[in-house]
Amino acid sequence: MKKTRWQKIDEIFPLVADLPPGERERRLRELCAGDEDLRREIAAMAAADERAESFIESPVMVPESLNHVFIDAPENETPRTHELAGQSLGAYRVLRKLGAGGMGTVYLAERADGEFRKRVAIKLVKHGADTGFNLRRFRHERQ
Repeated sequence: MKKTRWQKIDEIFPLVADLPPGERERRLRELCAGDEDLRREIAAMAAADERAESFIESPVMVPESLNHVFIDAPENETPRTHELAGQSLGAYRVLRKLGAGGMGTVYLAERADGEFRKRVAIKLVKHGADTGFNLRRFRHERQ
């Protein structure tokens, strides 16, 4: 049975994604066995993944108008997350709450800056849940 292109990518990408760039390139040439298009595609994916790795290191800026939702809520009170519907977070407008769990709350949002149409899930991590362990878990969940 011949592997599809996506199966090849799915098999090779995890083997090279965490390698240093020089070693990654050597290993890609080996694993792609002369398929330059495949090598370039996976290299581009790995580079994009590397650039995205730092996005979670700094929290999204909460608009001043939402400080009462996240900052002013007493510690024994759940933040009033229902108030986020219709609010903007970066280039996205929150549509509705999807769910909540131990790490935070997930919202459905849509791109609101007119650049392109896209719906996304935005997860806001609870204050105090932003430990190193949870951030690594969150990165894994993102993948």
